[in-house]
Amino acid sequence: MASLPPDLVHEILSLLPVKALLKFKLVCKEWYNLIQSPGFIEYHYNRSLEMNNNVSLVTIQDSTLYHIHDLNSFTHFTKIELPCQFNYQVRGSCKGLLCLRSKQGLFLCNPATRVLKPVEVPKGINFDCSSTSLIGFGFDHISDDFKILMVLMHYQTWVYSLKSDSWRRIGSTPCGLFISDRHGGAVFNNNKLHWLCPNKQRIVCFDLHDEEFGEVPIMSYSQHLDIEWMHLVDFDGCLCLSFSTISRPIDWYAETHVWIMKEYNVKESWIQLFHLRDTELYPLTYNKYQNQIIFRESYERSICQYNLKGDNDIHYVDGFFPGNYITGKTITSCIDGLTPFLCGGKTQTAIINDKA
Repeated sequence: MASLPPDLVHEILSLLPVKALLKFKLVCKEWYNLIQSPGFIEYHYNRSLEMNNNVSLVTIQDSTLYHIHDLNSFTHFTKIELPCQFNYQVRGSCKGLLCLRSKQGLFLCNPATRVLKPVEVPKGINFDCSSTSLIGFGFDHISDDFKILMVLMHYQTWVYSLKSDSWRRIGSTPCGLFISDRHGGAVFNNNKLHWLCPNKQRIVCFDLHDEEFGEVPIMSYSQHLDIEWMHLVDFDGCLCLSFSTISRPIDWYAETHVWIMKEYNVKESWIQLFHLRDTELYPLTYNKYQNQIIFRESYERSICQYNLKGDNDIHYVDGFFPGNYITGKTITSCIDGLTPFLCGGKTQTAIINDKA
């Protein structure tokens, strides 16, 4: 390998999964320095984003995190024991990092490198008594900083900066913007966090750089539709809205409708990708090269795959993993990366138990 040009080595390594790169760091000093460098870490993540590889699913049962690497067979996963016996929830995923919430507080976690960082919350905030109504997590590309948004029940709004490892209070949530993350974490897209309002009429957003709330237009739909639920996700870089309708009373059946916003913040750009009869499915992630969407079934808590081109059949995954621990609040998609926790220019590391 010493005879290979450095640019070629860089290109080959950028195509490998994180688990392999962690081993290859030990090959030689040059590879260690390359794989650890901020430039390579960013390039590796962007290649993964572009090629839609290194995509995984993360789900949590109590204090055990399951990191599923293979979205074709669903047979390869890593089991990670989180500290303290608390129920954890995933509140956001961005650039390979997860934001976790438990009664003990907040944590940032890189499941691929198995590094965990506790985030100390401002004094007076008690997670055990559910004093927070909303948590969001994303990356501000303008300031090059990971941020956590926290809104309290009485609408105090706080922002955490990973770069400075500190919180700032930025005021109150505007009146009338009632939002909650009880149905899942915020959707990060276009440098903003997004939530679907409980009344299903609008999408509320928070700009991570300007640190201001706003709204994104939702598509027009008939008010006569009997909508059971709505679900917001990121679909290949676009906001994706899925919802289930019920047909009553003659021929009772459910339908899943999936729409995407092709051009951000343009109401007219919403298009319907497809709708499926006799199903109630939550989109989880998109496999670009197989042109396949991975869903979680609403009630059966199963994982299934749907090909956008081909037989148009829904294929259920047998034996997703031991226990089939799937709940709506604790499963998310993640693009694995080498992203470290940089606080004040220093890397913070705390390896958590790996039971692969």
